[in-house]
Amino acid sequence: MSSSGGRTAKQNLRVVKAKGGYDEPSMEDTLANEINRGAWTIGYTGQSPQRLQAHMRNMEVFDVKTLRAKGGKDAKTGYDLTGDYFGLPWPCYGNPALKHPGSANLYETSKHVMDGGGNFRAIFGIERDGVNLLAEDGSHSKGAEITTGYPQFDTCC
Repeated sequence: MSSSGGRTAKQNLRVVKAKGGYDEPSMEDTLANEINRGAWTIGYTGQSPQRLQAHMRNMEVFDVKTLRAKGGKDAKTGYDLTGDYFGLPWPCYGNPALKHPGSANLYETSKHVMDGGGNFRAIFGIERDGVNLLAEDGSHSKGAEITTGYPQFDTCC
């Protein structure tokens, strides 16, 4: 029995005919059923093939500076693009139905996290030249429950 519970790849993914006449897995199924499952732990599950395809079909509704959709509906699916960032940049939380817009800037405290804001911090050190690099009291995203900064978390035993 395989590690997938006895199921083969053909049972998990739709197989389509490629240009050369041979069988290959559907790219939409690969994204939805394989990549999304692996990306859950890193916060990139809000995208879907349908959302990304709607972005590509409607590039004209996205602002070239902010990358945010000014409005518009996809004619093929009826998907409302309003507020999405082009390409749904990481992190893009939840599931496609939640409609997280993606996060164009990893450090954007003026917006709520569910509106593309965030306060991403790399774990490469807590101090440089005597200056604290951690988010201190008062550093938080709009609407955050924690408003007293973010302490250093150690993963050491």
